[in-house]
Amino acid sequence: MRSSTSVHPDDVLAYLAGMMDGDGYFKVTKSYRWGRSGNPYYGISIGVQQLWPGEAVRLFAVTFGGEAKPWILPSGRTIARCEIHTRKAGSAVRRLLPYLLVKKEQALLLLEVAALMQRTSNGSSERNDGLEAIRQAILSLHEVASRSALGSLPITQCARGYERLGPAELGWTRNQILAYLAGTMDSDGSFRVEKRRVRGMLGPHYRICIRCAQVIRLRAPSSYSRIRSVAILP
Repeated sequence: MRSSTSVHPDDVLAYLAGMMDGDGYFKVTKSYRWGRSGNPYYGISIGVQQLWPGEAVRLFAVTFGGEAKPWILPSGRTIARCEIHTRKAGSAVRRLLPYLLVKKEQALLLLEVAALMQRTSNGSSERNDGLEAIRQAILSLHEVASRSALGSLPITQCARGYERLGPAELGWTRNQILAYLAGTMDSDGSFRVEKRRVRGMLGPHYRICIRCAQVIRLRAPSSYSRIRSVAILP
């Protein structure tokens, strides 16, 4: 998907959501403007990174007003990375939310940041405590939390239950489903031609294998597993 001009904008968002569910991240940042004294400053950021040249990262940047930049890893490999902040991040989250499946809870928590800041006073303990609770909740989702724990996370009552809505309830079109899966494949998928020896055949047997794998979070803190789906074409 090199350009958004030949497809419907919602299909582009579905594709980018699939990519975000794989290679993307959502975070609440915390910093101090004057050392450790005074109130902390909280912000929101979302981003994505892939191996250079990162065509999908460039599409993310064009769609949400960011910039894809090269980033060299300690291993020496170059990746493309785009990260957006504050209002741009909030706008992107709202547009992506209907098409997220894996990281929907993280997106809901980022939207809660803006809602909390609107209803609380700057520097108040209510605001700072609430923002820190949201930050810690997102960190827990990055590490050990299961989806069923969302009921204990700091989101408004009107947003509860949204995380359980799937493509059917949200009215995804066939094109949006395919676009989402394309984004997932570009982040967590692989395409291979396998060569096998089959008993009774004189020559090797070749087959096309399409595979997608993602990490699933279980209830136990140390229990991580991988779920994969494989399509094999003869």
